[in-house]
Amino acid sequence: MRAFSFMNSNRTAPTRLNATCCALALAIAAVSLPTWATDASDTGNPGANGASGIIGKKGGNGAGAQTNLVTVDYFNTATATAGKGGNGGNSFPLLPGANGGNGGTAKAALQSGGQQYNYDHDVVSSSVNASGGDGGNGGSGLLPGNGGTGGAAHATGADTGGVVPEDFSAPAVLVDVNAAAGNGGSGRNGGAGGASTAAASLSGSPASPGSVDATARGGAGGNALLSAGKGGAATATTVYNNGGFPSDDFAGATAIGGNGGTSTTGLNGNGGNASATASGTHSARDLELTIEAHATGGNSGTNGNLRGNGGDAYASASGHAENVAAATPSAVAQGGNGVVRGGNAVANADATSDFMFASATAAASGGAGQHAGAAVATATSTVPFLSNGVTASANYAGDFVRNVTAFGGSFSLDNPVTTTLYAQARAGDTSGLLPLATAKPSETNGFVTAVAPTQAEAAATLAGNPTIASAFAGGSVWGIGAIGNATGADSFGAGSSFTFDISDIANPQHLLLGLFDSNLPSDSTGDFHFSISGEGTTLFDRDFTGADFLTYFDDRVFDLGNWASLVGADGLLDLDVSFSGFAPEIQFAVGQKASAVPEPTTLALAVAGLFGIFIARRRGRAQTTR
Repeated sequence: MRAFSFMNSNRTAPTRLNATCCALALAIAAVSLPTWATDASDTGNPGANGASGIIGKKGGNGAGAQTNLVTVDYFNTATATAGKGGNGGNSFPLLPGANGGNGGTAKAALQSGGQQYNYDHDVVSSSVNASGGDGGNGGSGLLPGNGGTGGAAHATGADTGGVVPEDFSAPAVLVDVNAAAGNGGSGRNGGAGGASTAAASLSGSPASPGSVDATARGGAGGNALLSAGKGGAATATTVYNNGGFPSDDFAGATAIGGNGGTSTTGLNGNGGNASATASGTHSARDLELTIEAHATGGNSGTNGNLRGNGGDAYASASGHAENVAAATPSAVAQGGNGVVRGGNAVANADATSDFMFASATAAASGGAGQHAGAAVATATSTVPFLSNGVTASANYAGDFVRNVTAFGGSFSLDNPVTTTLYAQARAGDTSGLLPLATAKPSETNGFVTAVAPTQAEAAATLAGNPTIASAFAGGSVWGIGAIGNATGADSFGAGSSFTFDISDIANPQHLLLGLFDSNLPSDSTGDFHFSISGEGTTLFDRDFTGADFLTYFDDRVFDLGNWASLVGADGLLDLDVSFSGFAPEIQFAVGQKASAVPEPTTLALAVAGLFGIFIARRRGRAQTTR
């Protein structure tokens, strides 16, 4: 048995406004709004608790709930709430308790649109909510019974827009979708958390501003005496295809994996994985389309060293702006923390514009654990005119590396040119994650990469540069970067930054800069500025003109001095790399070695046709220019 209701009434349904539409909501608050609304809901009954006895009875399963609403009204809500599993019955003290029942599955779907907008300055909203039932707890006895599994939750909402009569203002169209899966029950072995999916779309309303949002939450795993339940996975997907109206529009997807349960004596549960994907196209003029994807992996159970991995996280945001609208997608992925292994994180952001403005931002953070999760962030952006920018940041929870960031930007005014920029930052062992990361497009004009490499990756990169490999022998490579620019834009700037926690290094050592063999044709030319600084002190600074960079970037090492004075008040060592101008491709490495490295003599530099090198070192407060 379950309760079901369907209502079409003259009232205003509650609507959760996205932050992007708050200003719009205030603007329309004083005007008359339509009153027709449709609500549909279904609620599953809970499972019965198991009876107690010499041998307790299993708890009943919660009933599922399902709602499928199709409407042309203005304010619409579809809700499905599944029933909770019943608790297992208690048994005679020398016998194990009964198992808990499973939570019911919830499914809610809403399809709206096609209506005639008969009111000026309307708001049209669709709200979808699905909640899976919790699993029941195991009954008591010699050992408790097993916990029931949490129920899954699936929610889908779509609005296809409507018709705006002549001389009417376009309404704001809002779609809000939420799915929350049930938690696993506790017991001898904890029940697994339920999985959740949320999908939202907004399309077919060319004269309407809009906001579309989807949020999915996986259920938590149940706590246990022996093996705890794993957290449920979460998947959120948002698609926006609207525009034509001058407004700031929004599309967002948020996925949060369920936390794993904690075990008293056995094994912790793993955190649930999370995947969020948001995409959108906007044709309005002079305004902005904001696309956001956030994915957070669940944490594992927390008891001691009893196993448990954090959930992985994947976030992808892509936005395309037509006319003179701006596209600003951002993707954020956070791996869950684990007792043994932190969750990996992958974030991809891609922006394109048909005319003037585009920028993409990606940030990935691996989860903490005995083995920190790896992180890879990638951002691409394409624009034919004016401003273009990319930023990728990878955060690491290991013992040494804290952050690696790569960024680039271009500007074209006097010399309009279609420019594709690419930035990627990596930290930890990302070899297994690279297939999920956006590959550098073949038509890329400007790029920058920054990597905190594993030992194996560093050795492979240095293999073709014996001078650098010899200099770093006995030391370590902290970071590797590459920059290139063939944009033809009026200006191009790029760089990278590295943050290291050197608190576990007892004796400060020499900071080394290695300039790799460029592997370019002998007639390649460049005109650029390249510098490295640490804690406000310039360590390397040079302008390159013509082909002299081919000699400089040719398996060459520079000793930048002892890095002890470069450590900030926070105990971290920050290195910043700056590039501006034109160069087909350069590659560099930074790291340390205990002893000083002989630098090229003045005569050798002169013979090579190299002049004007400036290396400033700070010893105490003084700087020496060589």
